[in-house]
Amino acid sequence: MRILVTGAAGFVGRTVVARLRDSAQVTGVDAAAGPGVDVQGDLADSGTLSRCFAEPVDAVLHLATWPGGAAEREPDRAWHVNMEAARQLVTAAA
Repeated sequence: MRILVTGAAGFVGRTVVARLRDSAQVTGVDAAAGPGVDVQGDLADSGTLSRCFAEPVDAVLHLATWPGGAAEREPDRAWHVNMEAARQLVTAAA
């Protein structure tokens, strides 16, 4: 099974990617570099999404977010990550 995990460098994403790699082929994607990140880039970018879906994917686990206080301080960034990037991801996955 091939699984795409967004937010792979995040607190939850790092743990999820590490555990899934024992039993599945995982592609981790995040805007930030880090352990478990195979594709670094913006999910709203078509080039990033092309790399994410270069191979067929059986499942997408969407964990990427711009949460809480950060979203309040940077509402435009929060909209981009939480809404626009998610919409682009769903479109690419479909």
